[in-house]
Amino acid sequence: MHPEPDDLFDLSRQLGANHVLQRVEILASTGSTNDVVRERARAGEPEGLVVVADRQTAGRGRLGREWYSPPGVNLYLSFLLRPPLKAGDATCLPFLAALALARAVETVGGVRPGIKWPNDLVHGGKKLAGILIDLETSGESLLHAVVGVGVNVKAQEWPEAIRHRAASIEELTGRGISRAGLAAAFLAQAEALYREAVLEGRRGGLAAWETYDVLRGETVRVATGDRVIVGTVRGYDGSGAMWIELPDGEARRVLAGEVERVRRTECC
Repeated sequence: MHPEPDDLFDLSRQLGANHVLQRVEILASTGSTNDVVRERARAGEPEGLVVVADRQTAGRGRLGREWYSPPGVNLYLSFLLRPPLKAGDATCLPFLAALALARAVETVGGVRPGIKWPNDLVHGGKKLAGILIDLETSGESLLHAVVGVGVNVKAQEWPEAIRHRAASIEELTGRGISRAGLAAAFLAQAEALYREAVLEGRRGGLAAWETYDVLRGETVRVATGDRVIVGTVRGYDGSGAMWIELPDGEARRVLAGEVERVRRTECC
């Protein structure tokens, strides 16, 4: 059984200009596209493999959370990179992936999303998409990176648990969206940014990323391991870290964590 050819099977024909991200495999169903690509990477697959699924039975977000992945309505896509980077320099990849996806959603979807550090695309306080990057390293060497995205594309019945915090592009715009068109636009943007920022060493992606940022100037609560930090977001650095100003004026650098906005009355 295959996905309906409403759009997914048309994806390969839309990648003519891509040189890296061009080997597309489309699956009717799989556990997780990230898991498929990771296993292929460990078996020696060259970079550039793209796996798309119509449905995921074990889709996941950050921290192992389940990602709602019904058939026929959303985009579930992962691709493989083998960037010439040290493991410590791979922190640029989430920025590049988020920027590429935001541009694709804006261009094809007709709605400008915000980027909520570190890995969500949002609109009106609801999640449109999530990004999950799995890295495999050996010492200081980066062996490969698997970049996965889940995008809420078509109108659908949301489970009660996420109804208040999820939205789709079609629900926001009222018009049909091609999953293949969105995927092709994302892969084209991702390849262009990858070539510029990683392969050619040109910088500038962070400035463009910040035009979509929704947290600068906001008071947030960040859970990092066993610590919780509350303060005002002041900006980001090239390593992907967020700078937070604490109530006493101290600046704190945060590399990873779960972020939520805080009402002023809760903190200060």
